[in-house]
Amino acid sequence: MRRREFIALLGGATAWPFAARAQQIERVRRIAVLLSAAADDTIFQTRIGAFLQALALLGWTIGRNWAVARRRTVEETWTIDIGTLRRAGYVGEPAPNWWKSGDKLCVLGFWPKTWRDGWIELPYQTLQTEQVPSRFGGERFYFRCDCGRRVEKLHNTRGKPWRCRHCSDLTYATRQASARERERIKTQKIRERLGGSLYFGDEFPAKPKGMHWKRYRRLWTEHEDAKNYFWQ
Repeated sequence: MRRREFIALLGGATAWPFAARAQQIERVRRIAVLLSAAADDTIFQTRIGAFLQALALLGWTIGRNWAVARRRTVEETWTIDIGTLRRAGYVGEPAPNWWKSGDKLCVLGFWPKTWRDGWIELPYQTLQTEQVPSRFGGERFYFRCDCGRRVEKLHNTRGKPWRCRHCSDLTYATRQASARERERIKTQKIRERLGGSLYFGDEFPAKPKGMHWKRYRRLWTEHEDAKNYFWQ
């Protein structure tokens, strides 16, 4: 064998594994499916299973040449609002029952070390708050997110720092639900706000102490309207 032929053969043998690897790498595509049903709906799960099975028969393998992309919702994260911080005394004047709001924050892993002049220092992060005069008198408080937005709520996803909904790319569960499902979620939020069970078949929760009757009746009306729409 001549030297020139040997060098060509050696070069081809060296380049062959890279060429084979390049052929094995496929472009990963994302497939979106829009269904007007809840994620835990039985019919929804059956149709998704059939959809995935059909893709597998066509040669589409999840993780190799396609992937599922799903946006996390606000309801799936830990959320702190500026009102809870105000009642706990971290901004403004504390409420008479300030320890209740403080306990809620502790459950969420919110343990401030120091707080003064609108700055709240956490063990791993420092939050900035702002005090803005209200149009009808008094003052309102807001968070100032790192992105510069003035918001009333911050969210924590997967142990990451507290950020606003836009920074964490969060959406609302109602935006991914059907019209009937949105009404069910609405009833659950009202019942949770009143301290009752989430199942709207149970008795409507009693009026919490300190809530005006006018607001309580308004919540009851909204709850009944949403429940009636759901059962239509």
